[in-house]
Amino acid sequence: MSVDNDRRRLRLAVIGVGGMAHWQHLPNLCALADQAQVVAVVDEDNEALADTTARYSICHAFTSVHDLLRARLDLQAALVITPAPHHAAPAIELMQAGLPVFCEKPLAYCLDEAEEIVRVAEETGTIFMVGFNRRFAATIRAAKETLTRVRPELIFVEKCRPMQTIAGPRLIEVCIHVLDTLRWLAGSEVTGLQVLSTTDASSKVEQSIAALMHFENGVIGVFAMNANGAKPIERVEVYADVATLIVEYPVRLRRFMREHIPLSDELAAVLISPPSELEIGHIDEEPVLQLAGTLCPVDEVAALGFLGELEHFLACVRSHSQPLTSGAEALATQRLAHWIYREMGLA
Repeated sequence: MSVDNDRRRLRLAVIGVGGMAHWQHLPNLCALADQAQVVAVVDEDNEALADTTARYSICHAFTSVHDLLRARLDLQAALVITPAPHHAAPAIELMQAGLPVFCEKPLAYCLDEAEEIVRVAEETGTIFMVGFNRRFAATIRAAKETLTRVRPELIFVEKCRPMQTIAGPRLIEVCIHVLDTLRWLAGSEVTGLQVLSTTDASSKVEQSIAALMHFENGVIGVFAMNANGAKPIERVEVYADVATLIVEYPVRLRRFMREHIPLSDELAAVLISPPSELEIGHIDEEPVLQLAGTLCPVDEVAALGFLGELEHFLACVRSHSQPLTSGAEALATQRLAHWIYREMGLA
């Protein structure tokens, strides 16, 4: 890599080197090596620091953000990938030092902490982005792009998976992704909410939730989650005036339309039509198995959206522009989650 190109790369610090960092963010930053370089990592676990610096050839390691900032490494941005209860302190300290911050979702477990993070971002004027990667996944982006040409009327989202090992609030820790997807696709804010729910008898945490929402622009939204399903399911259904969209994240988008609505060249390049499958019968003259209009991501990168969100963050840092998943956007989703909790009678 040339010296000139090395100078153009953004100098990053990564706070937290646990599972999420190694599963997605550090490998993806390696894939973006022409745009950014990780020069330092921070974690309280010295063994994890040693493993990470050796694996990714990172020069500097610290056990606190305070020590990181004292080292004066000429950083240009930072990623906070700690567990959710530990987002606030490092994110605030970094922003008060003038560094743009990418923070994993959710902002925090407590609404007060989430509001404080966003308040500091606004007061300091630093770029702050939250990792709602679904907005960068090819199937969800294609659904959103289609909705710029049609009028949505009803949007249904669901997230079901076994959550017995989740230590925190399940809606905020696991299911806030689909709640954010619902807000984004609806393109408006919720003005009315009704909630039915069940809780785990022993731990008093949410087991099943069905929330009916009315958005300011007239869209009706339905949010559903279950913490005891045998198979992980994340699904979005959109019913619009001339189209029906069904997303099975991250693998498939099905578009049924009364009129042709082309996708942008960018999305058409990362979504392909799979080979047709056999029909196994008919109901009311319609095939039982029908793949017309089905689009699938070409690879895991396009499917999941994690690489796309980091590319977006780096671009925002370079251009000094607000990200799609800004602190204000994330806080609006978090406030909706806490509204659901209040309707359930949970703190």
